[in-house]
Amino acid sequence: MIHNFLHKLQVFNYKNIAENEFIFDKKINCLVGDNGVGKTNVLDTIYHLSIGKSYFKLKNDQIIKNDSDFLLIEGDFECNEKKENIICSIKRGGKKVLKRNSKVYKKFSNHIGLIPVVMISPYDTDLINEGSIERRKFIDSIISQNDKSYLQDLIDYNKIIQNRNKLLKNSSYNTKSNLEMIDVYENICKNYPIFSIEDAMNEEDYDGWVAITSKLGNKIRLVGDDLFVTNIKKLQTGIEQKQANSILIKLNQIGTVTETLHAIK
Repeated sequence: MIHNFLHKLQVFNYKNIAENEFIFDKKINCLVGDNGVGKTNVLDTIYHLSIGKSYFKLKNDQIIKNDSDFLLIEGDFECNEKKENIICSIKRGGKKVLKRNSKVYKKFSNHIGLIPVVMISPYDTDLINEGSIERRKFIDSIISQNDKSYLQDLIDYNKIIQNRNKLLKNSSYNTKSNLEMIDVYENICKNYPIFSIEDAMNEEDYDGWVAITSKLGNKIRLVGDDLFVTNIKKLQTGIEQKQANSILIKLNQIGTVTETLHAIK
């Protein structure tokens, strides 16, 4: 079991906190003050030292105090009876620097999990009111702190999605870009137990769909969602041209129960 304790926190130019120092008790600590004095910002500094970034998805320049050129947060922790000094500093317009015991991290991901933390804020109503993306990010952040392999898989997945989106955006249905995209998918399938990919190509890139189905269609399920939009004519064309090998049926795409049932049949 992990036992962590934050002894001392020093903050300089973090949002509305110009300079402050906090000494914490090993039992319960309460931050008391009027609205807007920075209680949540103090919690965010602790989260920042633990995860390497702000909880509130802010850019570096947005968390530096308005009239300042830099910020610095320093925490003295006790992690499983071992002393750990964590420092995070950012210069306006520059890159973030994260240090552990005076040694600079080359990869921020190596820091995640050293000081597991879960932050709850008034903005967390988004977990209920917004879509599944917000809930998934919240759960991912918790699991990643306790499972390094999960964190690495998540990093790899996000890189793949970024590369895919970049290729789709720049391809203009270019044959070379299509083949590069298909090679990316093939490499993913070789390294991970992938059994299904939804909307692998742009919905108007019909040649790309034919190419990827030809190459991977006998290995995995290639699902046409935006490609077919539950439209029986588009589905029939897709079957004839072998554009995909699966379809995702959605009533709201086609509009009527009758047309939905025709697509299923």
